[in-house]
Amino acid sequence: MSECLDCAKGKYQPERGKNACLDCDAGKYLDARGSVGSGDCKLCPVNSGNNAAGSQEESWCKCNPGSAGADGGPACTLCAPGRYQAGIGEAECVCCAAGKKLPTAGSSGEGDCTECEAGLISSEGAANCRACDLYAQRVGAALQKNCECNVGFYRFGVDFASYCTLCESGKYKTEVGNAEALCQQCPDSSGDAAAQMCQRERQNPDSGNEGGNTGGGGGGVGGGVVGGAAGIIVILEEEAEAGPQASS
Repeated sequence: MSECLDCAKGKYQPERGKNACLDCDAGKYLDARGSVGSGDCKLCPVNSGNNAAGSQEESWCKCNPGSAGADGGPACTLCAPGRYQAGIGEAECVCCAAGKKLPTAGSSGEGDCTECEAGLISSEGAANCRACDLYAQRVGAALQKNCECNVGFYRFGVDFASYCTLCESGKYKTEVGNAEALCQQCPDSSGDAAAQMCQRERQNPDSGNEGGNTGGGGGGVGGGVVGGAAGIIVILEEEAEAGPQASS
């Protein structure tokens, strides 16, 4: 008479007289010997599985696509918005590239990262796209470095600590760009084309600046005049606005 043995871990047998035990299904494990029923097989923790039938330990459960965790499982969490993971048993999720967005959690593919809408930008691993900083607009690809200051403004500061600010009093700027050198002095000669532009803009202070994230007015700079049909911003001193005095 042959000897009967307990079923090994990962296996069970509910019937008598059988010569083999049955494997627990994939996605489950059984860490005890001698089981007599499939109900003893335990489900892998949430967001994990991908283990073979007959698995004997919880540690054999690996993270599903769209999730990641230490050692690749079994403790796995969904990838956060802005990240994805296509593989099985991975320790970390992958960031979407700058210029793209992914607003939902648990993504399993890079294809879920979509391009930012026109005029918006994003950094690496962004859930959503955003507008450029105040008084700036996107020029080119949807990247932070491509946020250029509107006409009448230049960029002050360094990298992400910078911001667009008005050209100093008595100067004008007709181009989109960050360089302070684009702010030009209003000439004195009334016959100069730029001088005529400065005068025209001074007389029309209420029209709006075109394009980009324009926001409000002069930011506390004395003599600020914002606007013009061409979207030009000119900053003039109060004294300059008064014009020539009549002779007595």
